Amino acid sequence: MFFKAVMTILISSVFILSQAEASRRSSSQPNNWVPYPWATALPFSWTTAQGVWSVGSGEYASYFYIKVSRDNGTGAKFLSIVEKDGQTCENVATGFGKEDRTNQVSAIMKDIKLGDSYSMMLRQFNPNELPTNQSLQPVKGKVMVMTIRMANARKDYNYPMTKISERTEYRCSPKK
Repeated sequence: MFFKAVMTILISSVFILSQAEASRRSSSQPNNWVPYPWATALPFSWTTAQGVWSVGSGEYASYFYIKVSRDNGTGAKFLSIVEKDGQTCENVATGFGKEDRTNQVSAIMKDIKLGDSYSMMLRQFNPNELPTNQSLQPVKGKVMVMTIRMANARKDYNYPMTKISERTEYRCSPKK
């Protein structure tokens, strides 16, 4: 009986801590908005990925500075990603992403202050195939969607992205 009580407390604690990590990102999570499986991801467009992208609003707003690079040895393309807080313009996470066989780019991002990691997927969709309850802003006929999963979390958070600059030298302006 004692063992069962201790295990219940431990499992509950892990769940509460993982939910606390995700709370910053979940405040503006679109209700019931999931791009997949309602639409099929299009081949990832490396030419439109580079630049500065905006995600969210209110308490959770971020800029993602995405730079496309190529490995000199293998020729493989990858993304260098910096996340900036939308309210302070401070760097909050960095990471690298690469394309997998499912037409999405997967990245591991590391929180600069906490040292925690989260996984990010970037996929592109035909805007006509996505749920229409979101304000989607296509870039060259595709909508970029970011999916985030915090470490030890079971829930994904999906955000449509808005491209605000083709150039990664874009000066950050705090959102209000």
